[in-house]
Amino acid sequence: MRAFKNERDGLTCTTFANGFSVSVAFHSGAYCDGGKTTAEVAVFGPDGEFHRMPGENDDVISHQTADQVLAISIRVANL
Repeated sequence: MRAFKNERDGLTCTTFANGFSVSVAFHSGAYCDGGKTTAEVAVFGPDGEFHRMPGENDDVISHQTADQVLAISIRVANL
């Protein structure tokens, strides 16, 4: 299994040892500013289904800064 996968311009997906994945999208169609300062983040469980993070209201977390993306990734890696 590859840990990093660039699925298309402006989208990357990272899978951690625990089987959870973090998708980060920063293209013009994502819920962000096109990657200038923010990206959208989605978390997927080992089953490939969306995993809603505690405290979030949606499966997709919009307009996240680089620091926020890192914080989400650390939380997911430790699930």
